[in-house]
Amino acid sequence: MWTCVYEFQEGAPVRPVSPRCSLRLTHCIEEANVGRGYIKELCFSPDGRMISSPHGFGIRLLGFDARCSELVDCLPKEASPLQEIRSLYSHNDVVLTTKFSPTHCQIASGCLSGRVSLYQPKF
Repeated sequence: MWTCVYEFQEGAPVRPVSPRCSLRLTHCIEEANVGRGYIKELCFSPDGRMISSPHGFGIRLLGFDARCSELVDCLPKEASPLQEIRSLYSHNDVVLTTKFSPTHCQIASGCLSGRVSLYQPKF
């Protein structure tokens, strides 16, 4: 399993009413293959600099580079690996979802057994 980030690229319209879009892979990272058969829900931080990804019995905070730069500031010519900023583990079951708070430095994660954990990461 992989987490992949793509850049939308607009091209010349094929028809006058719809622009032609293509995707270009910019970043990716291999994920743990646990909880087969379930979709893992990752999310972007409100400022778009980090991704919170379910990872086994916890979450991983990922960045486009080690400094948590914005994607526009570190677009590679070829696909590059996402950088692991921090891992947080607190569940006894497979984590399926993560969500950043839109207003606070807080992340929630939920696992298959229904338990929800809240994190306030310190960097």
